[in-house]
Amino acid sequence: MKSLAIFGTSSDAGKTTVTMALCRIFADRGIKVAPFKAQNVSNNSAVSKEGREISRAQYFQAEAARVEPSYWFNPVLLKSYGSSASDCEWLGVSKPISGDLL
Repeated sequence: MKSLAIFGTSSDAGKTTVTMALCRIFADRGIKVAPFKAQNVSNNSAVSKEGREISRAQYFQAEAARVEPSYWFNPVLLKSYGSSASDCEWLGVSKPISGDLL
């Protein structure tokens, strides 16, 4: 199995779009491909068929790769609310955290 990593120097650099395009290109060429982002900070999420939340970006990347979106593609999703609190979606299940615990 070979891996390909996409890196960027900042937010909004286009990493998600490039990854989505490469997923579709490789899938169309018959290469088995799946997106993966270990941790994402986003309030935009989607629910996989397993009933678990993942980042909307990895959901669309999975669709581009022609594979079923799964929480394994984005195991940690941080959703912020307020100035010192976040929800942590760990393997697609909500685990509330707050600044008091940090």
